[in-house]
Amino acid sequence: MWSAVDRRLGPGVLVALQIVALWPFWIWYARRTTDGSDEPWGVVALLAAAAILWLRRGACAQPPNPVLLAIAGTLTLVAVAAAAAIAPLAGAVAAVGALGCTVGAIHGTRRIDWPWMALAALALPVVSSLQFYLGYPLRWLTAGATVIALGAAGMVVDQRGSMLSWMGHDVMVDAPCSGVHMLWAGMFLAAFVAALRRMAGARFARLLACSAVVVLAANAGRNTALFLQEVGSLALPAWTHEGIGVASFAFAAAAILRLATRGANEA
Repeated sequence: MWSAVDRRLGPGVLVALQIVALWPFWIWYARRTTDGSDEPWGVVALLAAAAILWLRRGACAQPPNPVLLAIAGTLTLVAVAAAAAIAPLAGAVAAVGALGCTVGAIHGTRRIDWPWMALAALALPVVSSLQFYLGYPLRWLTAGATVIALGAAGMVVDQRGSMLSWMGHDVMVDAPCSGVHMLWAGMFLAAFVAALRRMAGARFARLLACSAVVVLAANAGRNTALFLQEVGSLALPAWTHEGIGVASFAFAAAAILRLATRGANEA
């Protein structure tokens, strides 16, 4: 049975009180999302996380997990302190952990909901930071995969960093082709479907790993096709440049959905 305090507050009020306590994080989030320094993709993940909570409003633990509530309270204090004294992003990471622990505490399974926490993490405005830190490594990796694919087709292509050369043609794997945006979208799709299906942590971890591989492979396929188009080996209209990207992500999304929906639901 719920304790008197639990009955008086209820799970919705617990979440609402924590959201209010994290007010410095929300101010930073609003400023970062609207100041033009980052792409506002995180708002989509934030709305998806809120929708998941609304859909689960009838499946609450009685009583909530006290250990997770204690951790959530501690992380809330850390988030507020970090936002003020260290760095807003550090506070934002702690805030995501705090909210994730609270959601897990009040959920029927009474454990951390990793898919929901992943959605909350994807809601952070960090796409531009990911592009800065992961952009070149992903471009280099994509260029290498393209060389392997083209080599299998009999084309000897040289790679210098993210530059590909073949018979006097130099083609750069540029920032938009790094795959950062496709990777974010793939992780979002995997987390959203996993949260809807209440997927267990171990299976969700496998899904994320497989989804990342699928996205990287799809991006390598996209860049292989674009390279052939750029050097004139594949005669396609100019508008197909964007179409190849859309088709590549559609393939990746279909594969991720297949992986996420395979087998029975796991609570």
